[in-house]
Amino acid sequence: MKINIAQKISLLSICIILILGMFLGYYFVQQQTKILHSEMSERVNLLLTNLSVNLEYPILIQDYDGISRLVKAIVAQPDIISCKITDKDNILIYQKESEKEGPTASYTFPVVTKRIPKGTGEELMLDFHDEKVEEVIGTLHLTLSLLELNKKTNRMKTTVTIIVLTIIILASVAYQFLARFILGKPISRLAHATERIAGGEFDYRVSIKSNDEIGLLATYFNKMTSNLQKTMVSKSYVDKIIDSMIDALLVIDANGKISRVNKATEELLGYRADELIEQRLEMFIPDIATLQKGSKPDDSMKQDYGQNIEKTLVSKHGRKIPVLFSMANILDTDGEIQGAVCVALDITERKKAEAQIKASLKEKEVLLKEIHHRVKNNLQVISSLLNLQSNNLKDKLTKDIFLETKNRVRTMALVHEKLYKSKDLASIDIGEYITTLIHELFRSYKAKSKAIALDVSVDNISIDIDTAIPCGLIINELVSNSLKHAFHNNKQGEIHIGFHSKDTEYTLSVGDNGIGIPQNIDFHNTESLGLQLVCALTHQLNGSIELNRTNGTIFKVVFKH
Repeated sequence: MKINIAQKISLLSICIILILGMFLGYYFVQQQTKILHSEMSERVNLLLTNLSVNLEYPILIQDYDGISRLVKAIVAQPDIISCKITDKDNILIYQKESEKEGPTASYTFPVVTKRIPKGTGEELMLDFHDEKVEEVIGTLHLTLSLLELNKKTNRMKTTVTIIVLTIIILASVAYQFLARFILGKPISRLAHATERIAGGEFDYRVSIKSNDEIGLLATYFNKMTSNLQKTMVSKSYVDKIIDSMIDALLVIDANGKISRVNKATEELLGYRADELIEQRLEMFIPDIATLQKGSKPDDSMKQDYGQNIEKTLVSKHGRKIPVLFSMANILDTDGEIQGAVCVALDITERKKAEAQIKASLKEKEVLLKEIHHRVKNNLQVISSLLNLQSNNLKDKLTKDIFLETKNRVRTMALVHEKLYKSKDLASIDIGEYITTLIHELFRSYKAKSKAIALDVSVDNISIDIDTAIPCGLIINELVSNSLKHAFHNNKQGEIHIGFHSKDTEYTLSVGDNGIGIPQNIDFHNTESLGLQLVCALTHQLNGSIELNRTNGTIFKVVFKH
C-alpha cells in the first residue's frame, strides 16, 4: 500500500501523541491514587486520634462496657472490618470483627494519657508546673477494608483512560486534518506536478500560494519548469513528430521488448500498436540479434544495429518487406545497453526501380557489347581488305604503308575485342591488352622479329577506352619502328614496353637497344607519319613525350589519370 508523506507524518504524530497520552494518563492515575490513599490515611489518622482520646478514660478506669460500646460503634462504620484494644502489657481488652471481605489495611495507634508529675499543692493548683509526662496505657488495632478505595481507583483509571483516549483521537483527527490540508495537499500538488512534467508537460505550473517553505519551493519549481520549457520540447510535441514520420520507428526497452511505435510502423506491418507493445523484434525480423538487458554491444549486434542495413520485415499477413534498418543503442554511463531506437525505411519501390535499372543496364550492356563486337568485326574486315589489297601490290614502299595501316586498324579493333569480352565495359586490363597487341605485331613482322627478344613490364591496372586506344596506337607505331629500323641484317636485340602508374600519373615507355634514331632527326618535326601520329596521340592524352638516345632508343610518355 502506498503511503504519502502526510500519512507518514500523521502516523508518527499519532504514535507520539499515544505514547505521551499513555505517559500522562499513567502519571495522572498514580497521582490520583496517591491522593486517594493520602485522604484515606488522613481519615484513619483522624479516626484513630479521636478513638484514642475517647478510649483514654475507659481504659484508665477499666470501663469494659464503655469500651465495648465504643468498639461496636467503630466497627459499625463503613470500611471498618475489625477493632482490637490491648492494654500497655499487650493484653487483649476487647475485640470486635465484622464479616466484610476484600483487601484490607491494618493500622496501630497508641492510646496515650498525660499525667502531672508530683509537686507542691500550690503548683498543682495554680498549674504553674509545665512539665507533663505522656504514658501509653493501651494500643488500638484497626483493620480497614480497601474494597471501596480500589473501586474508586478503578473507576478513576477507567475515567482517565477514556479521557486520554478521547483526547488522543481528537488530537489525531485534528492533526490528520491539519497535515492533510496544510502539508499533505501542497506536497501532493508538487508530486502531481512532478509526475506531469516528467511526462513531458512542461507548460504545467504548481498553484500553491503561501509564504512558507512549501510556497517558496513551489515558486522555484515553477521557475525550473519554465527554464526546462525553454530548452526542451514537450512530450506531446515529440509524439506528434514521431507520429508524423514517414519511416517506421520503434523504441526498445532494456529487456529487448517494444515499448513505443509510431503510426508508420502500424501501417507498414499491419499490426495495431497494442499488438506490438511488449513484443520482441524477432516477431517480424527473424534474423536480428537479441538485445539483452545490461549487455554490451558485440560485433554481431553492431552489424545488425548499424546504419542503413538492409533487412526483410515480415508483416502480419506474411508479406516480406525490404527495408533500410538502423538502430541506435541507448547506453548508460557504464556502456551497458538500456534500450534502443529503431528506424525502418520501406524500400520496396526502390527495389523495384533498382530491378528495372539493372534490367535496363543489362540490355544496354548487351547492346554495347554488340556494338563493340560489330566495330571490331568491321575493323577486321577493313584490316582484311587492306591485307588482300597489299597482296596485289608490287611496290615495297606502298606495301609497307598498307601493312602499317592494317596494324593500326588491328590495334583499334583489338580494343573493341577486349571490351566485348570484358565484364566491365568501362575499362580494359592494360597488361593483357599490351601483351596481345605486341604478339600481333610480332606476328605481322615475323620475318624480322625472330631474333628479337621482348620485355614487357606492366602494372596490374585497368584503363578506359579513351586512354587505351591512343596508348595502343602509340605502342603500335613505336614497336613497328623498332621492328623495321632498329635491327638491320637480322641482328639480335630486345624491345622493352613498360606501363606504370604512380600517384596521379601514368608512364608509358617503349624502347629498344638497336641502332637508335640519328641525332640530327627531331622526332617532333619529321616527315615520318608514325612519329607524327605518336606526337599527336600524346597531345590527345594531354601528356608529354621525351626521347632517350643513350643506349638505343627509349620513348617515354607521361600523362595524368
